[in-house]
Amino acid sequence: MLWTLAACLITWTPEGPQDTEEPPAVDSDQDGWPDELEEAVGSDPEDCGSVPVGDGQWANCRQLSVDWEEEGWELGQRPPNWSLMDQYGRDLRLYDFASQVTVIQISAMWCGACEAASADANVLMSPYDDEGVLLLTLLTENKDSEPPTRKNLKSWSEDFNLGRRLVTAQQVETEEEEAWRAWNVTGLPVYFVLDRELRLVGSTDDGSLEDLVALAFD
Repeated sequence: MLWTLAACLITWTPEGPQDTEEPPAVDSDQDGWPDELEEAVGSDPEDCGSVPVGDGQWANCRQLSVDWEEEGWELGQRPPNWSLMDQYGRDLRLYDFASQVTVIQISAMWCGACEAASADANVLMSPYDDEGVLLLTLLTENKDSEPPTRKNLKSWSEDFNLGRRLVTAQQVETEEEEAWRAWNVTGLPVYFVLDRELRLVGSTDDGSLEDLVALAFD
């Protein structure tokens, strides 16, 4: 762990040991990373989309979205706050990524074109990294056409060097909750772009990723 938010020090007195708690570290953007550490490694302590990378951590901006309501699956609408599991075994929600333009790559592990897209993902996203754009790979099925496990997500992340990105699977109870069905995905891979308020800007079935990301910032 790079940092401990609260530590407990043991001090000795004539009466014996006493616990002395350090004050909480300052975390201005509430992304889980203390300001002092972010300043030391060069990320922005006031931007929850700018975080240190390398040990499986990611921004947690959920405090920004607590009052949001889902709107629907159509263009210009905010989709439901679906549940996700990522390659690090964490339980996430879509609205955790409030304030970040989010690119969702819908893929499957049996899809050769999806493998090629993930192999190129870091090159594809590098022009947007300084703008705080998040790439979220959403795997719909593993190679056996079953829901992906955490082991599947981890292997996909490792195979394509996606440690600083997110590789996820939806946690659903009914097929109607699945994003790829609700968005009528007919071919893989496909990219959907959400703006900073997580409203749907469009998909690469309708335009280039470059144009969609630019539109998301308008």
